[in-house]
Amino acid sequence: MKKRLKTIQANLFFSYSALIMASILIFAVFFYYYTSTLLKNRASASQQSLCESISEKLDAEVLKMNTVSMSICYSSLIKSHFYKHLSYNINPDSESTELKVEKYYNTKELIDIFMAIIGPSQTVSQINLYDFNGEMVGAGISNTTTKIALEKKFWYPEVLLRNGDRYISAPHADNLLMRIRGISDDKLYISLCRVLLDRDWTKQGIVEIEQDCDIIFNGLNDLVNRESGKKLLYVFNDRGQLLYPYNQRPDPRYRKYFEVIRTQNAGTASTTVQNPVSGAREIVTYTSSDYSGWKVLIVESQQLVLAPVITFTKIVVFGSVGLLLLTLLISFGLAKKVTTPIQRIHRAIKKLDLEMLFAQTQPRLTSDLNELEELNMAFQNMSVKLKQSMDALLLSQSQEMQSKMLALQSQMNPHFLYNTLATIIIMAEENMHDAVITMCKNVSHMLRYISSHKSPLVKLQAELEYTQKYLECMKFRYRNHLSYDLRIDPRMKAIHIPKLVIQPLVENAIKHGTKNEPPWRITVNGDWDGSDWRVSVRDNGPGFTDEEMAAIRGKIAAINQNGLLPSLELDGMGLLNIYIRLKLIYGGRMFFEIANQAEGGAVITIGGQAEETTEEQNGERSDSESRCG
Repeated sequence: MKKRLKTIQANLFFSYSALIMASILIFAVFFYYYTSTLLKNRASASQQSLCESISEKLDAEVLKMNTVSMSICYSSLIKSHFYKHLSYNINPDSESTELKVEKYYNTKELIDIFMAIIGPSQTVSQINLYDFNGEMVGAGISNTTTKIALEKKFWYPEVLLRNGDRYISAPHADNLLMRIRGISDDKLYISLCRVLLDRDWTKQGIVEIEQDCDIIFNGLNDLVNRESGKKLLYVFNDRGQLLYPYNQRPDPRYRKYFEVIRTQNAGTASTTVQNPVSGAREIVTYTSSDYSGWKVLIVESQQLVLAPVITFTKIVVFGSVGLLLLTLLISFGLAKKVTTPIQRIHRAIKKLDLEMLFAQTQPRLTSDLNELEELNMAFQNMSVKLKQSMDALLLSQSQEMQSKMLALQSQMNPHFLYNTLATIIIMAEENMHDAVITMCKNVSHMLRYISSHKSPLVKLQAELEYTQKYLECMKFRYRNHLSYDLRIDPRMKAIHIPKLVIQPLVENAIKHGTKNEPPWRITVNGDWDGSDWRVSVRDNGPGFTDEEMAAIRGKIAAINQNGLLPSLELDGMGLLNIYIRLKLIYGGRMFFEIANQAEGGAVITIGGQAEETTEEQNGERSDSESRCG
């Protein structure tokens, strides 16, 4: 999978895709923030203008009610009729018929004045004038006089406290009008009340101006929702009472909106709040009237405001998918145009061997890409130069291998001579004249063997003869204390093995095996499975100590790491020398193992692959041996 992702085709596709996606993402983010801010500002400005228009309309309605109220409070004619009305009610039980007639006409004139103030255009819905004895004179929807419990009116305490200033109530039902005129019980009114004062600022009564909520708030919902139909409009008074909507059960979350604007000092402003029910973001725009104290508030879903941006985002997403598909097709075509010639060059490189290095220049790639054509020509030129370099390298490696083998083999000659001469000296000192003569003959034979030629490989038969001569020499020295046994598969005698690899192992076994009390025994075993050969040399001595084993393995690890040849040392040099020569000849198929036997003594096993020597090499070595012999 990782290999596929590193192809030119994959790189082109992901590069183009990343570039397009990055460009689209940057554009989309910039567009979203810029457009969303612009839309929210425009929506806020539009709603602020709408809030101000609604506030002005409501102020006009309140102004009409207040104007009627002030007209009544400052009218001398109304006050004179009202004073008469109050005088008639001082002792109503003692009224005569004449007084009752006067009272009737006085009340009728008062009602006529009220109706004149209301006018044919129905400036307000109802005018009610109360005295503190509970007598009410009303005009408008209902022209009547009646007795009421004034102190039970919900607005009564607040109106008295204001001492002549206006008080505007929340929407309420008028039970008197419902009872007298049979008006529907869902009809709601807003009352503007104030105390009627005389010239001495004495409280004489209360003036109530009622206006139908349908008239005050007429057309507000249509005005707000003439575009989207999904905006919410709320109107509050300065006491936080909901004035609009008045004809339906209010949404409980309206209190949340009032808390938002109650903490704001600005007359007109916009803010964003979280819907307490759905959690959605909403734009809240509000304005406060300095005249009526009413607060107009418009709520609109932010998602609705940003609907064009959301739509554009969807278009960008689908467009991005389309662009990515188009990018895939383009990158596939471009990559194929580039990768196909490269694959041809790759196949040619994979098929390259020594025989193909002599081939003539191959045909052009016809890729229409000069760079790839030049690469193909460079590859063909490289093949020619590679053949020349390989010939030189093979010759150099062959010479280097031969030099290493000869250097290693030459290390064995002085080592053998040194040990043999030391043995002859010891035998001469012990007056073993016959043994010295026989020893010298064997040494002479052995010297002819090790100096007869420079070939790195010999037959196993010749190596065994050399080893046996050495064992005979050692037998003269140690006599009956030393015995040996050569157990070699007869089929192995024609196998070619490295020269001087068995005798050094036997010498090492005698050196360390004689540390114990005699008798000493040396055993040489050889096996061959038709492919790999193995030769083991065993002794019955004390075996390797842990320190000796660790030292030899450490030197082998150092040789494997740096590839250096061992120095000419007597202690352990023979084992390392054999290890390196086996490694140079057999490589990974070589075998070298040192261990201690369970019954006592050490065992060293070496081996390799017998088929690695060709018949031509074997013939050359046999001729050389016969000539030297």
